[in-house]
Amino acid sequence: DAACDVLARRLMRRLPKSHKILRVNWYSRIPSSLPVDLYSISSVNKEGFFAFPTFMEIESTSVIVCQCFVAGYLKQISGFKMFSFSHVFVDEVSQAMEAETLVPLLNVSSACSIILSGDPQQLGPTIRDHVAARMGLGLSLQERLMALPLYESGKYCITTRLVGNYRSHK
Repeated sequence: DAACDVLARRLMRRLPKSHKILRVNWYSRIPSSLPVDLYSISSVNKEGFFAFPTFMEIESTSVIVCQCFVAGYLKQISGFKMFSFSHVFVDEVSQAMEAETLVPLLNVSSACSIILSGDPQQLGPTIRDHVAARMGLGLSLQERLMALPLYESGKYCITTRLVGNYRSHK
């Protein structure tokens, strides 16, 4: 949630006002954990708890910010079609399990641009089950993809390295 909050706040500052941002939170998130400035772009019910947005809210939105697993629940909203997205960005993809990363990607069209960002040299997915780890679930989707000849050739995909690190302390 914290990473999504940071992203949503940065988008609020940088995107033109014509682009509506929707921060979708899981319904059991503690409301007080959401930064106050994000309430105005979050879907909240009459009782003040997080709720899934309506089809109308989604249709009027340019950018949806949510966790991977929450994206899987969006398709349950009546009338909503996941394949209508033009872009899907997955941040810190090297820290997520492959199956978790696939949730927002499985229902998009072939016209959708998918951007995976993360550093496979840093923390990988957290796997607590030794059997699952031995069966390959400790590998992120990014690591698996980058091992393919397609990525090695650079012909059909773009990989780039971070030039400036804005989170490090000097």
